[in-house]
Amino acid sequence: MRKAAVSRTDRAGFTLLEVLASVVIAGTALTVLLLERNRTVQLVSETDAMRLAAMLASEKMGEIAVGTETAGSGTFQQREGYSWSVSESSAVLGSGPDQVACPLLELTVTYWGGKRSVTLKSIARRKR
Repeated sequence: MRKAAVSRTDRAGFTLLEVLASVVIAGTALTVLLLERNRTVQLVSETDAMRLAAMLASEKMGEIAVGTETAGSGTFQQREGYSWSVSESSAVLGSGPDQVACPLLELTVTYWGGKRSVTLKSIARRKR
């Protein structure tokens, strides 16, 4: 007896080309997902650092406003890598004869080795 020729559609399984194509597609998808995950982790880290700097700036501005802080710059004892500096200038409000000069405090908190900063400005009620 002769064996009947088996057609391609009667064979079970995948060809090597089909397996390679699926591996390439899965590898590409996983690479993209890992890159996006790493980017998201980095953005969360940057956002947390910026939020902390803004909170520290707000606290320090409060200390300056009530007079418990009189220095012009410094570091935060509880937060390594965060430093602050304050400058004072004059802001002119209004126009014409209604102009009023007010002292303007500008507090800058720097972090990440001075690469990033957050600045808060406030019109002071009184001179320091």
